[in-house]
Amino acid sequence: MAESFSKALDFSQRVGLITGIKFGDRVKNINHSQFSDDSLLIGGASTTIAKHSKSLLDKYMSYSGGMVNNLKSYIYG
Repeated sequence: MAESFSKALDFSQRVGLITGIKFGDRVKNINHSQFSDDSLLIGGASTTIAKHSKSLLDKYMSYSGGMVNNLKSYIYG
């Protein structure tokens, strides 16, 4: 299930709906990192990108049955 979320994020980046962080000329932008029970979403600071990322996250949570722990979730800008 996490792999589907990863692919959805990568597709959204390819079509320009979200951005990531560029680390070098020959390296693709990184838009997320997933761990055993945590995900880190990385992107540009715009309401459009935030809304699209939230929409993808909501779909993933709906399909997987998972929940976002708001006590551990943060937005940095």
